[in-house]
Amino acid sequence: MPEVILNCPQCQRQLRVTEELQGRPVQCPACGLTFTIPVGSSEAQPNILMPAPGPEPAWTADQQGLGFTESSEAERVRRARARSLVLPPAICLVVVSLLGLFADLYNVWAWRTAPEAQTQKLEEFFQALHWQLPLDKERTPTSMVRSHVVFAALCLVIIVIAMLMMRLRSYPLAIIGSLLPMINLGSSCCCLGLPVGIWTLVVLLRPAVRDAFYSGGLA
Repeated sequence: MPEVILNCPQCQRQLRVTEELQGRPVQCPACGLTFTIPVGSSEAQPNILMPAPGPEPAWTADQQGLGFTESSEAERVRRARARSLVLPPAICLVVVSLLGLFADLYNVWAWRTAPEAQTQKLEEFFQALHWQLPLDKERTPTSMVRSHVVFAALCLVIIVIAMLMMRLRSYPLAIIGSLLPMINLGSSCCCLGLPVGIWTLVVLLRPAVRDAFYSGGLA
């Protein structure tokens, strides 16, 4: 359907309306001014009619309610800005999780191949902290292997969520993915996971970022 690009006479907001609305009153979504769309060519109203803008947001008039909605170009710009905010913490999540994954896999291998040596190291660690924690030398290796397998799987989950986050997919999962690094205690990488997780959560809670996730049609 043919459209006309014009400016609001008061705030100069660039609007896009269909030709069927020419001669009818509309309300500017930015300043609230009600004005009549001019009829005819751009020479008739040189102070209102203007060429279509490039990257600036445009507004499309609804034929029924005379309301305005943001154009697809403005939506793409907004999502690109949100993605630029999400990308750095998401990459850091991937890096920290990969480090944690390698550390957990190494610990699994160490506890499987040398359980007595690992148990002794753990006892010495507790003694250095002045913790009186008796260790069952038969059950401790098995428990440690299982715990590190769980934490390795947790790292894989975080990596998958971070990849979805980079594409602005699944906002609830993104929130969960920012919290998981804070509780991943399977390796020393939990020290890095805490600040990265907080950073990611702060970015995700920004209204513009949250809206960008849901505007893509995938919650």
